Amino acid sequence: MQTQTEKNSSSPFHTALRVALAYFIVSILWIGLSDRILEILFVEQKNLSWAQTWKGWFFVVTTALALFLVLLRNGLIMEKAFQKTKENELRFRSLFEKIPSVAVQGYTSGGEVIYWNKASSRLYGYDASEVEGCLIEDLILPLNQREEEKKSMNAWIRGEATIPAGEVIRIRKDGSPISVYSARVKIESLEKKVEVYILDIDLTALKRAEEQLRLAEVVFDCSADGVIVTDADNVIVSVNDSFCRISGYLRDDLLGKTPNVFSSGRHTYSYFAQMWKE
Repeated sequence: MQTQTEKNSSSPFHTALRVALAYFIVSILWIGLSDRILEILFVEQKNLSWAQTWKGWFFVVTTALALFLVLLRNGLIMEKAFQKTKENELRFRSLFEKIPSVAVQGYTSGGEVIYWNKASSRLYGYDASEVEGCLIEDLILPLNQREEEKKSMNAWIRGEATIPAGEVIRIRKDGSPISVYSARVKIESLEKKVEVYILDIDLTALKRAEEQLRLAEVVFDCSADGVIVTDADNVIVSVNDSFCRISGYLRDDLLGKTPNVFSSGRHTYSYFAQMWKE
């Protein structure tokens, strides 16, 4: 079964074939029938020659006009499709420029830069004018990853491998490494050439937040003071070891409960007063 792409690609050929067959059939009928009609209408040879001459000119003008109209129609259709594609391309490029947090770069199948939005300039330090025509491996790929990245990219473009989105290390203009979440997509340009677009999101803030969270967890677990954490509904979601040691409760006995559990009668009021004092 033909795919939609195959059908679309064969459509111009089928259209041209139909036009050629129609022209051939009309020409045969015109030549055969018109000569016979003229022979009936014009008995004298002089008048017949004159009529055949005008018949020939009429055929030339008519077919030229018909061919012009057919080509004009097809040209207008192609121009409309081309303009629509260009409008879509401009629309998406404008969208890419207005997304401040997503760095978008466009490359040829050989890795040459053809598009570089403002977010990419902020992320990597290169202006668009600096990178146009440069290779991706010379700009943002770590030296020890360049060959492997190039092989993977070529295999992906040929459809022989997949490159899942995920966290990768890239290099800024100043040589400093940066962690980004990267995804890529390949499309076919108006010139039927493969183009690759890569979308990168800076993970620096996320990494910093993760580091602060790890530090907070260390402080929480190692603190000599008893610490209890509740959510917005006053449900206990975490307690540290010091709290369990001071209160005598096991962690599993507290998680999912509210602080009202401390009024269960297990300990006296003076015990808790002493515990909070400590």
